This record gives sequence, C-alpha cells and structure tokens, in this order.
Amino acid sequence: MDDKKGKCPHCKKVIEELNIAKITLHDEIWGSPKGHTYTCPSCHIVLSAGFDPDEITAAIQKVVESALRKHLRT
Repeated sequence: MDDKKGKCPHCKKVIEELNIAKITLHDEIWGSPKGHTYTCPSCHIVLSAGFDPDEITAAIQKVVESALRKHLRT
C-alpha cells in the first residue's frame, strides 16, 4: 500500500479511483446547472460535489453576451 494515497474518511480504504456521477445542482445565482459527485468506490459515500466547469462557463458566456447585446442597442 502506498502511504501517499488518500483514504476514504468513512471506510478508511485507500482510494485509487473515484466514481463520478452527473447531478443537477440548485443554486440561487446560477439556477440549476449540471454538476458532478465524486464517491468512494468501496462504500459509495459522497466525498465531494461541484459544478461542471463547462456548464458554468456557458452560463457566464450567456450572461456576458446578453449584456453586450443590451449595451450595443443603447
């Protein structure tokens, strides 16, 4: 066993891979963007969750484009 590898805080098994699942998040600012959960393959506890960076980038781009169109019309 490699001492430098992380262990699951729940089952204490060394984590050599993660399960990744797509989810929908609920956020007051971004609405309901897509995201991911990262779970332990042994006990399936959620280790982390976060926004899909491509989804957030697209949302920001949409807001900026809308603001620019509005600005150019005035």
